[in-house]
Amino acid sequence: MVNDIVLETWTKNGETTGLLRHRNDEDTKPLYAYRSQILVISMIFSVLIITFLLSVIDFWIDDDQFVQSQHAIVKNKSLPSMKNREYFDQCAPIVSCDYSDKYRTSNGTCNNPNNPIWGSSNTPFIRLVDAHYSDGISKLRTSSDGEPLPSAREIQVKLFLNKQIRIPDKNNQLLMQWGQFVAHDVSNLAIDTNGEDCCIYKNELEVSRACEATIKIPIDDPVYSKYNITCMRFTRAMTSNNYSCPLQPLTFIDDASHFIDGSQIYGSNDYVVSKLRSFTGGTLISVLDNNQEFCPRSSFKSSDTNKYLYNSGDSRANLNLGIALFHNMFLRFHNYVAFKLKTENSLWSDEKLYQESRRFVGAIIQHITYTQFLPIILGKNYTKDEVLGGNNKYDPTVNPSTSQEFSTGAFRVLHNIIPAQHRFIDSNYTTVQIVNVTDWMNCPYLLQQGSNYDQLLRGLLSTEGRLSQPSYNPLISNLMFHSNNLIGVDLLSYDIQRGRDTGLPPYNKMRQLCGLPVAKSFDDLIDIIPIDVSDKLIKYLFFKYELMLLYGLVIDIYELETLYSSVDDIDFIVGALLETPENDALVGNTSRCIISDFFYRSRVGDRFFYDNNGQSGQFSKNQLEIIKSINLDHIICTTSSVDNLQNNIFTKVDNGWYSSMKWSCSEKYMIDFKPWKEHTTLNLIFIYTCLWFVMTQFKLAPNYALTYDDYANLCAPTISCDPNVKYRSINGSCNNLKTPWFGASITPHLRILDAYYDDGEYQFRKQTNGNPLPNARYIQLKMFLDKQFPYPNDHNILFMEWGQFIAHDTTHLPPDVSVGSNCCDLQKLNPVPAQCQAVIEVPENDPIYSKLGQTCINFNRARTSISDGCQLKPATFMVQSTHFIDGSQVYGSVEELAANLRSFKDGRLKSDFSVDQQEFCPQRNRTSLQCDTSTHSLICYFAGDNRVNQNPGIALFQNIFLRFHNIVAYQLYRFNPFWCDEEIYQETRRIIIAVIQHITYSHYLPILLDENHFNYHRFLLTDWMNKPDLLSLPNNFDGLLRGFQEMPTREEQPSYNTWISNFLFQKTTPKFISNDLLSADIQRGRDTGMPPYNKMRSICGIPEATEFDDLIDLIAYEDIQKLKTLYSYVDDIDFIVGALLEMPAEGSKVGPTSQCIIADNFYRQKIGDRFFYDLRGQPGSFTSEQLHILKNMNFGSVLCATSNLRYLPEDIFMPFNSKSNSRQIDCNAFALNLNAWKDIYIML
Repeated sequence: MVNDIVLETWTKNGETTGLLRHRNDEDTKPLYAYRSQILVISMIFSVLIITFLLSVIDFWIDDDQFVQSQHAIVKNKSLPSMKNREYFDQCAPIVSCDYSDKYRTSNGTCNNPNNPIWGSSNTPFIRLVDAHYSDGISKLRTSSDGEPLPSAREIQVKLFLNKQIRIPDKNNQLLMQWGQFVAHDVSNLAIDTNGEDCCIYKNELEVSRACEATIKIPIDDPVYSKYNITCMRFTRAMTSNNYSCPLQPLTFIDDASHFIDGSQIYGSNDYVVSKLRSFTGGTLISVLDNNQEFCPRSSFKSSDTNKYLYNSGDSRANLNLGIALFHNMFLRFHNYVAFKLKTENSLWSDEKLYQESRRFVGAIIQHITYTQFLPIILGKNYTKDEVLGGNNKYDPTVNPSTSQEFSTGAFRVLHNIIPAQHRFIDSNYTTVQIVNVTDWMNCPYLLQQGSNYDQLLRGLLSTEGRLSQPSYNPLISNLMFHSNNLIGVDLLSYDIQRGRDTGLPPYNKMRQLCGLPVAKSFDDLIDIIPIDVSDKLIKYLFFKYELMLLYGLVIDIYELETLYSSVDDIDFIVGALLETPENDALVGNTSRCIISDFFYRSRVGDRFFYDNNGQSGQFSKNQLEIIKSINLDHIICTTSSVDNLQNNIFTKVDNGWYSSMKWSCSEKYMIDFKPWKEHTTLNLIFIYTCLWFVMTQFKLAPNYALTYDDYANLCAPTISCDPNVKYRSINGSCNNLKTPWFGASITPHLRILDAYYDDGEYQFRKQTNGNPLPNARYIQLKMFLDKQFPYPNDHNILFMEWGQFIAHDTTHLPPDVSVGSNCCDLQKLNPVPAQCQAVIEVPENDPIYSKLGQTCINFNRARTSISDGCQLKPATFMVQSTHFIDGSQVYGSVEELAANLRSFKDGRLKSDFSVDQQEFCPQRNRTSLQCDTSTHSLICYFAGDNRVNQNPGIALFQNIFLRFHNIVAYQLYRFNPFWCDEEIYQETRRIIIAVIQHITYSHYLPILLDENHFNYHRFLLTDWMNKPDLLSLPNNFDGLLRGFQEMPTREEQPSYNTWISNFLFQKTTPKFISNDLLSADIQRGRDTGMPPYNKMRSICGIPEATEFDDLIDLIAYEDIQKLKTLYSYVDDIDFIVGALLEMPAEGSKVGPTSQCIIADNFYRQKIGDRFFYDLRGQPGSFTSEQLHILKNMNFGSVLCATSNLRYLPEDIFMPFNSKSNSRQIDCNAFALNLNAWKDIYIML
């Protein structure tokens, strides 16, 4: 090719000659002084001069010295961090990080452990050289003589516009588009768009800062003068001043993350990220059109107001058809990866699938950029030595931030390879249409018409690109961003002016930075034309094209002298564009130096770079092998209908395309995701079996019995925590920073005393004489069945329901139903499964069940830690909820459930609305595993705890707090419209938890420990067990609330009413009537190894009884006599039986032993909760004003906000109309006031 001949003529072993820069001592005139002579004579004369000088003077630039100095910027890793230090010292936000996290943050923070904001979005571009402004602060640079610099448009017209150097490139148009895609990943310079027309004439004193850099157009401009246009609009970029950080000189903020991390796809902040996620299966939101997947549509319209724009992670996704195609390509690829990962890991949550897919896609973008794209732009050997050289270790001393010189300088040199047109090519490789690039700026919808996506992709693959050269095509020079067939803007003029706007150093300074000799005069610039005249001189003399090109570049130097007062005034991008590409690169030496500097720092300074070793987010060896085998071909194959692809994806297809297109997608481009398959146990928190760990690490015998301490030391999950996070985790971890799993979900119940089992491990406790303990149903019949007490309680059912609501918040011990939920049906098996060996036999003379033919009360043993992947002995039981009072019954105790309950819109929880527009928890399909409703129930609510449907009371409370959450979230959104969904959700959850804690400790516990406990219902509670439909009937939500206020509960006493004792969870099947709650409670105590009653007395400071009669201090005489007939020894009495029989302590409604154990639990839940609502001095502590508001709230505040009730009793937990609670309070007195949460924030 002609271009190859030019390079061969001008280079020798990579050495750059000093030709025409070194002269004799004679006062000779510059070569261009002879421009008035005949062209041929001047060319011959220049060649003779070259030949003479090179034959006499062996004065070559030392190539080794040049390379060493040129790359000094890359090797001196500390150099970039020397500039813009003021921002990091004065304005950098304080962030908290968990450096064990394997995933990047969305905004790029927490990458560097020493400087956590390096490379994050909304932080400054760094500078390699000090900013150049005429006043040292903000005024555009002027010439050395103090005059204004030449108009950017005048430079474009004189140096670039009319050149017709159209040398075809061997690469295709896809190369340019990838460069733009990557540029949008690492750089987004916000423009100060205030809607002002900067070309409307104003007095200079009235011109705003944004408009002070408009581009003047010469009156003789060959294009704009025809339209009488004398001014080109140009708005200055936003600075740190716009971000509340006034710095001098001007400092510019990068809205994107500085890393190559796919932020243009996913977004650079949590708000954008949440808007793009579907929160299902780890996928991104997409729309289907003609069975093709596309980015979702934005709420904004395109320049063609009847059409749409795409919504993506970067607002420039719609800039042109090519960039829009890439955004859709990677949306499809992300969702493809998420689907494949879910296929391999069906247990992964949406969050993990999303993060792993994002991590995978980010790695692929990095791999393509460094192994396919950069070798073409910078040259293969140069990229290998200077960008990819060295080991693959992360260096925390390297600042990875995008440099100003790269973003608004060197990388914009590649704008000159932007094509003028796009070709659409069908599957037969016939061109079906050609469109001008400038006609479809911000109009991406053409992609979705017919097969245009695939046809444009074939066009980009098959069409030759523009060689990087000192010329721009006329469309890019004049018609960028035009509309309605009007003239547009000139991209190069914009690039020149943007360089001045951002204070870029002049070209000569950049040469110096990169190790090139400083030009002292315009003549010295001739070194940008490296000529080798040794054995190629004949080619040079006889190929007219080369002669003309040399003459043209000499003319460029002359034109530079006519434009600029001094060689030191030349704009960086102007000089960089005029440089001849070095060797096999597409850019000249100065551009290559700055570009390579950025990509070197972006690799070495990125802790999450895909092939870095020794980091928490590193890929396994097998995973890395797969990633390194993937290139852009694979992505095209998986996201389009294009089949045959060339070997080198960025190389254009020649006329004999069948020979170039060697590979079919079906042959080469299948991606293997097996290395991502995770082998897990039933519970993902415990990724290893604890017993195996003990055996292998400590060589213990197989029958070794593990204690609770063994769980803490060996089976507890390893968790890393950030002590500065103000919000509690969903699963309760990281509350205790010393022992992060304390109180977390799926961790063991704490035992105050050792477990009591007959074999020390799992078998039910026996009596002291070795006989089995008495039948639980027999104890219920003998001691408790339906005793009639004349006095009602003085607290209402709301009080009882609050107790159950709190119980569901802090404990959830599910039965082991792995062999079936009805163990009574499995008693004929031999052997009976261990989970079903504790069913309760019905006594022959049972007054209820014997008449109905029921001989067995179902009882499944509780699920032990073995089911959660940690084998412990004696049996250890995992709490599925968190142990804290933290609203987990509302929000869930695991991340996946919490995410499924969220709407991800303005902090709200998902909800459904009834016909009369009342808000309720969302409903599940009745066939869901979370539903346990009777066959005729139509409602199954979905909440943070699957016991939401257990009875109408608990369902009522779940709906109350769903409504309350959404009301609070709406109020916070009104006060703080700039808050993202995540912040509103977390702050609302924090407030709700505080309200629940405050009601529990200030209103509920004083009653519980002093007055009352158990329950009674006037409607038959058993008729509505697992049937929450009652709530959805018209007016029943408010009606049930009124009933709960007015009806007293049962007084705490040693009796259970008939319905609770016999018909709890009643079924309609004739095989199985119901359960007895107390019998089940007694049996559950034995199941979980509960110590006997006498042992519990002793730990509460009550003397142990040595014989039954010693119980007279707490238990009535007649009850002691009955106990003697049931148990052989006083030490055998079940804890719950003794506790129920105790007479209430003075001023209390529970006995002293229950009072002791309950008080102990709530004391530890308060004093051991780092996020407890009134605790001061913690990251999550409320302000004094906020705490004052919270402490003035009570359950009445919640009920007024969430129901249609207008009046409430003064004491919400006492029956209304009782003598002591006859006063009503207007709900207006409970108005929600969240003024203290208003964030004082100036919107910019």
